[in-house]
Amino acid sequence: MTNNQKIWIASAIAFALCGIAFLSQRQARIKVQEEIGRLQEKIPARPGSSVGEPDRSAEVPPAPPTPPSPPAEELVAMLEDGQSDPADSFLAFAAMLERIRHYSVDDVLALIAELGQLAKSDPGQASKIGFARMMLMVIAAGHAPERILEWSEDTNDEVRSAAFAGLVRKDPHRAHAFLDQSGWPAREVQMGKAALFNEWLGRDVDQALDLFRDGGWYPNPESAAVIADACNDPEIRQRLKEAARDEPDPAVRLQLCKGLALGGLMRGGVGGLREVTAETAIFGAEIRAQLVRDLGGEAMASAPDEAAAWIGAAIRPRDVPEALAAAVGDWARRDFNAAGTWLGTQAPSPARDQAIAGFASTVVDIDPAAAATWANEIADPQLRQRALDQTIARWKLIDPVAAAAWADATAEP
Repeated sequence: MTNNQKIWIASAIAFALCGIAFLSQRQARIKVQEEIGRLQEKIPARPGSSVGEPDRSAEVPPAPPTPPSPPAEELVAMLEDGQSDPADSFLAFAAMLERIRHYSVDDVLALIAELGQLAKSDPGQASKIGFARMMLMVIAAGHAPERILEWSEDTNDEVRSAAFAGLVRKDPHRAHAFLDQSGWPAREVQMGKAALFNEWLGRDVDQALDLFRDGGWYPNPESAAVIADACNDPEIRQRLKEAARDEPDPAVRLQLCKGLALGGLMRGGVGGLREVTAETAIFGAEIRAQLVRDLGGEAMASAPDEAAAWIGAAIRPRDVPEALAAAVGDWARRDFNAAGTWLGTQAPSPARDQAIAGFASTVVDIDPAAAATWANEIADPQLRQRALDQTIARWKLIDPVAAAAWADATAEP
């Protein structure tokens, strides 16, 4: 496959990704799919590319002469001013790319540089030019990541992320060195570390674990998701289990266990989570308690009855009501209607009372009247009064008149 073919196959992929990114913000995924379909028709498969196999039974016509390269100003003129709908910008950019589809990677890089200069000389068109420049940088990031990273101060985090991911795949050692000197915000550094860890897990698990420990990456919230994804490979999963079992550093071991547990949840739901955490040689009591705190809400959102049973079996009985309350509260932040529906099906018990208290403390910022009504359902009088006092106090900060009216209407005579 030639360099040109690669860059334009990457373009088609980038179109889809960029279109989804822009339009999903407006929750118009159906429209995105329609626009991507139209764009795919505009960019047919090239002979020898992975998009479509050539018909070897037919005579291949001679390649047409390479058209002259249009100047940046002419290309930018194709992008209409004042576009409020991202779909319009997307289609206009697609038309622009039709004009430069014969470009090599070096040609695209030169155009990016030219667009950067044009934006500086014409501030009135900076936004329009910036859109096209950003899309081109995403396209080129996988082929020339170092060059794109040279412009990282002049781009957004999406472009930097794409370029760094390209460098990770190309040369993870250089990517590691770059990240240490990047000066990027902490969040981007965390995501970069996760990308490196993921790349090394696929190449050399021992090397990945060494980087994980030596780089202090285990507090990285993305690393658990990377481990969970890597656990789809049975061989890597077994190696990570061995590493978690033998790991002397409690923080590293906890993060490895969290990744393994999350992998079980992703593969097999709460049943998979329960199966993984049942391996007591790896998951001790303290780690299981932490996993209940970290994954309880996600598990409840997946299968609440199974999750409640898992919580009850994973930790000490005396800690179950409080842990269940925290899990239900976390679930309520994700979907308070579903959490409330489930609570309504539960038989009266101390655990249910605690769960309602946790639910009310979360829902009060979303629907304070519903939170107060739920708090009033708690059977334990002391817990009920405490939950009501906290809910009403919070409600008064939001709407003091409504809170006072509700309290007066429900006060005992």
